[in-house]
Amino acid sequence: DQTLGQIIDSHTWDIITFQQDSAEVGRANSYANLANLASEVRSRVGNNPKFYWHQTWAYDSDYHDYYDYFAYFNNNQITMYNAINSCYESEVAPLHLFDKFIPAGTAVQNLRTSYMKETFTRDGKHMSSVQGRYLLALDFLSAVFNVNLIKSPCHYVPSEVNDSFVNVAV
Repeated sequence: DQTLGQIIDSHTWDIITFQQDSAEVGRANSYANLANLASEVRSRVGNNPKFYWHQTWAYDSDYHDYYDYFAYFNNNQITMYNAINSCYESEVAPLHLFDKFIPAGTAVQNLRTSYMKETFTRDGKHMSSVQGRYLLALDFLSAVFNVNLIKSPCHYVPSEVNDSFVNVAV
């Protein structure tokens, strides 16, 4: 029950992440107000917190929804993934507003194209409670703390996550 401004003003932040809504993520025109949003947030928090861009991921190949968001991409996961990357390159990166890029969408896509296939969402678009969220946590850990997870593996592994998943996720 708080506004974005109230949330921003409620703490001193080290990092603030931005991302596009998954329904709009691959649509270039939906980024038109990004610079204004970042400017508004910056005016509230000053220069200290770093701004990171969190890349979202494409929907599962068999995902269908009531609002036809996926239909915009011809119900094609690769088309959506490519549009996400294209929007980052054309609409986000040129603004030079973000200190880091967190490639969560690429991490998800890499796992989907591995032998593990698509088992990381609970509803076709939101990450599964264990494996999918663990994957994103590893991605954030790597990006935020500059950790090479192959050289310095994360020793926390949820009991529901097997070694095979960890080996591919890293």
